[in-house]
Amino acid sequence: MNLRNKGADAYIHETVLDYLRAGSIQKLAIEELVSRVDLSFLDSKTPSSIVKNSEQLFREYELEKWSGELERLLSVTVLPVDGIQPIFTPDNAVITVRILDEVYRTDLATARKFYIDCLVKFFGEYVSEFSALLDVGAGTGATLLPLVESLGGVSFPIYATDLSPSGLVALKRLARLLKLNVETNTQDFFQGLKLEFELPENSLILTSFSLSCAPTISHEFFRDVIALKPKYVLHIESVYSSLDSEKYLDSIALKYIEWNNYNQDLLPKILRYIGAESEYEVKYVSPVFFGQNPLFPVSLVLWGKIESTVVSSEQ
Repeated sequence: MNLRNKGADAYIHETVLDYLRAGSIQKLAIEELVSRVDLSFLDSKTPSSIVKNSEQLFREYELEKWSGELERLLSVTVLPVDGIQPIFTPDNAVITVRILDEVYRTDLATARKFYIDCLVKFFGEYVSEFSALLDVGAGTGATLLPLVESLGGVSFPIYATDLSPSGLVALKRLARLLKLNVETNTQDFFQGLKLEFELPENSLILTSFSLSCAPTISHEFFRDVIALKPKYVLHIESVYSSLDSEKYLDSIALKYIEWNNYNQDLLPKILRYIGAESEYEVKYVSPVFFGQNPLFPVSLVLWGKIESTVVSSEQ
């Protein structure tokens, strides 16, 4: 399967069919979203009062989330039979998710497995081409570690950054269950990308639902990323400019992003900053493909080094 030609929508459709046949997900009528998801923000005349900045994200993820989870995660000493994913979903609630342009009923663990399965198929096309993997905004590793485990037999070094020290402590401990040594440093991507370790050239730099939280992405961030000379940069993020106001689910997502002051300029910023960088180009932008929160779905945006074309002198 050549994902460069086939596109993410096709293999996601295939994965959806597999999960439907297995009874792991159940399709819902769009109208059912109203009874399952809080849409009260649609009637609000003013945006959310929460200011999206470094201090707010530190409070949300370090003080209110990962520091409280740290003790539980550090107590895990044995890898579960089903792999590392169950560690991140101890309370397996029934949820409503968005996949492409439909909504489905499933449980949290299945939703996360579907998400990782899709990413594994995408990564499979590129995994032999990069020298290392850096996850920016990795949290406790809920995406990074199941992804690396599912890829199997990876030999490249792995790195991670996050705003939350507690998240990274948990990530390093859980990585050891997979016999992985993940090098980490605390990093505020609002201030760019300053690393305390030396990242090998031709790496893949990954962001997964981290940049989506920033109202705007600084020029310094992209400048620092390009200075690291990665082979690829993959954003698994909410992409405001990929949403179509003529589609019901997209129209709600647009209003949700606007109301919460989430990011609205990721793709335009990428196009602007790498447009002036002769070595890089956008390789692929996927459809809106998955939303664990159906109001805040993500797309894949891949950019990387322009492949040089060797012209033969033979006629």
